[in-house]
Amino acid sequence: MSSSIELDRLIKEKTDSQNENSTNISLTENSNEEEEMLLNSNGSDLEINGPNQVDNNNTKQEKPGADAKKKKYKIKPFWVCVSLVLFLITYFIPILKYDAAAHKCLAILIFVVVMWSSEAVPLFVTSLFVPIPIIVFSVILDDTGKPMNLIKASKIVSNSFFDPVILLFLGGFTMAHALQKYNLSQRLANFILKKAGTNPKRILAYVMLLSWFLSSWISNVASAVVTTSILLPIIRNSIPHGDNFQKALLIGNALSNSVAGMNTLIASPQNAIAIKVVKQISKHEMSIGFINWMGFGIPCSIVICTLVYLWILYVFPTKLKEIHLDIEKEPEMTKDQYIIVITTIVTVLLMCVNSSIDKYVGDIGITALIPLVVFFGLGLLETQDLGELSWSVLLLIGGGLVLGDGVELSNLLHIISEAVGDLVASQSMWVICLAFMILAGSIGIAISSTVCAVIILPVIGVVGHKYKHLILLTSLVTSVASGSTTLPISSFPNSVAYAVLDKKGDQYLTVKDYLKSGSVSSFLTLVILVTIGYGINLKMGW
Repeated sequence: MSSSIELDRLIKEKTDSQNENSTNISLTENSNEEEEMLLNSNGSDLEINGPNQVDNNNTKQEKPGADAKKKKYKIKPFWVCVSLVLFLITYFIPILKYDAAAHKCLAILIFVVVMWSSEAVPLFVTSLFVPIPIIVFSVILDDTGKPMNLIKASKIVSNSFFDPVILLFLGGFTMAHALQKYNLSQRLANFILKKAGTNPKRILAYVMLLSWFLSSWISNVASAVVTTSILLPIIRNSIPHGDNFQKALLIGNALSNSVAGMNTLIASPQNAIAIKVVKQISKHEMSIGFINWMGFGIPCSIVICTLVYLWILYVFPTKLKEIHLDIEKEPEMTKDQYIIVITTIVTVLLMCVNSSIDKYVGDIGITALIPLVVFFGLGLLETQDLGELSWSVLLLIGGGLVLGDGVELSNLLHIISEAVGDLVASQSMWVICLAFMILAGSIGIAISSTVCAVIILPVIGVVGHKYKHLILLTSLVTSVASGSTTLPISSFPNSVAYAVLDKKGDQYLTVKDYLKSGSVSSFLTLVILVTIGYGINLKMGW
């Protein structure tokens, strides 16, 4: 398969680079790879292209082999046809005959959900398509309940693709790209792995700690690729082939990245959907603070990752007593590197206190523009770097926001939430949370957690608002989606790990490996969130 060839080439070039530069660990990621892998988010279709070469002064990275052919995405005609048939059936059967706009939006919703879930075309293509039927079928209503003028409706829809939530993740991806380009992520990885020593258990713990930390600040989309590329030479060269510890490192890295998606607002794309849902449904009367989310997400993820770590040691036992990692001393940091570090720290700190200074700086998305202005303004990043940011992820989020606008402004969201609300009317808030979390976790196993959030969060948000626990329900459901890791397709980090091949071109991990580790991780995530997470939410007044 194409992914086998590409990953073998990545390993070979990485090994050559190590021999030339006398180092055993090098960073191999660029943001285009994140995009391509997110779009092809099942294990067999993943494609990782040639590594970035780190120069001897340890600053910028060059990308050899940029002209290498990339695997084309294969459109799935069967699922396109299925989506169209379901759209037509829904459209022509009078399900909501007294709410024409809501009925048409329901047909569009079904079409989009099937297209996203089946990945019939790249996810971002479906996202770009969403505004077209939303406008053409006049599903957006004005304050009088009549179809809104299409010019005005078009402006509302277009604004979603440049929503402050999009700016928040654009800033996050920019910081991630700068940290990678100037080898700062590698420096951090080397610093942490030096502390691990030679004991396999300690090495696994430090690898999971590295993944957990990076995911919090550069998103688990970027972190998954960065940490996996760092592990490649260790797995290939420092561990005997066939030893369980190879699987332990890959699985531990993937699950830690996934679970850490609940740590901060910028840790995973689905958190962006949660931010928007809370603001939209509360009519901007409520918002999720950066620090508040950390106060809920970090304690829960620490407990989950600790338990997952112990479980991985149990299901993937190793006979190895020592593993030697040859990590050489890093050269002194340059002025450019210091600028990037300081700018990143200042931006993150401003994000943390944004809820206290928003009357001076506005939405947190505006704060996230700081690294773009500094890095591009000072020439640390160039026009080419702008094109390498994860635009496909941003477009996926934007498409989700547009669909959310359509569902809300067509009155479909109100109809669905009323029906769901009647079903759970007699239940306690804890039972309602548990039911929706199980639903989200189940959906998140079969499709990506981001698509899961796009589909269900608007409805869940309305139910939460009805019972005066909007943020409580939204945060718990979003986080349980992040922790759904049962299959290779369940999360982006899982897909990255599943794509890693050995020297013979065979996969290190199997679906069975995910079932016996990821399923337990998913269950632990549900249990911890519905107990500790629920309690923290109530304590915070959510």
